[in-house]
Amino acid sequence: MEKTIRYFLLIMIVTGALFAYGCFGDELFDSDVEDGTVMSEKKPVAPTPVSTPEPTPRAMPMNTENSAMMDGSTPMMEMMLAYKNGTYSAEAGYLSPAGNESISVSLTLDNDIVTAVNLVPHASNETSIKFQSAVKNAAPALIIGKKLTDIGAFSKISTSSLTLMAFNQAISSIKASAKN
Repeated sequence: MEKTIRYFLLIMIVTGALFAYGCFGDELFDSDVEDGTVMSEKKPVAPTPVSTPEPTPRAMPMNTENSAMMDGSTPMMEMMLAYKNGTYSAEAGYLSPAGNESISVSLTLDNDIVTAVNLVPHASNETSIKFQSAVKNAAPALIIGKKLTDIGAFSKISTSSLTLMAFNQAISSIKASAKN
């Protein structure tokens, strides 16, 4: 057992010496005296700095249509969004006492937040024009700045129910087409 320990220690010493020689080269085994000066009294020489080139930043090409990366991957932020950024439009109609009426709704989304809304009335009847205009004027205050996921079906805007039904239908259609 004692012999085994001695061999083990000898192997460790030899391995350490070989490792040190590989790391430090001949400097490790130079004599302690050089030019009449003891090595321990010599001032250490500062190592020469090695300059590493700065990495060149590379821009990733983007597909402006849906802001997905050209290689088919999707940016992390976009994967977390419920809806794609962009402007979406939908038209919805309803039957009023005066006949068929319709409205067009356009929403702009940025990171799931409604940043703009535009409602275009297509009414021909004076009463329908009044209700559609009321919804058009009230809608921006109700949905701009809100997450599209938080916008549900409105039950009443400016006493209009039929125009509101079409507005809710257009919002649902936009949600479906903008889904991420």
